[in-house]
Amino acid sequence: MNGHPIDLISCNSQADPNAASTCARQAVSDHVAAVVGLSSLQSGAALDILEAAKIPAIGSTDINPQDQTSPISYPIQSVDIQAVAEVVMTPGWDSCKRPAFMTDSDIPALVQAVKLISSLYATLPTPVKTSHDHRING
Repeated sequence: MNGHPIDLISCNSQADPNAASTCARQAVSDHVAAVVGLSSLQSGAALDILEAAKIPAIGSTDINPQDQTSPISYPIQSVDIQAVAEVVMTPGWDSCKRPAFMTDSDIPALVQAVKLISSLYATLPTPVKTSHDHRING
């Protein structure tokens, strides 16, 4: 950029908070200017470390509440809005009589997505009733 090379460093958090922390510590150790595209179920573990080092996370997803509240997190993707868009882009979505949504109920953004989609179905000329919170405990 402007005649300077850009190094792209990749790290797989493996949906594991310990691995996410290791990736963040490596970014701090490598003196990165920013983390771009942080997308992990364990983003909170990484954000704690990045925040302490004042390294911004740009273009992350907003899977966890901390993705939306951390002063160094700049998400460009909203999981709940993306889920609604995926529904309405599906041909015949508005004529589906028994929609089902399967999500991780421990991810607040996905819980919000289901609420938004349910509200959307309720606005149709023939509203579709949706039910919530069928949990599988195991």
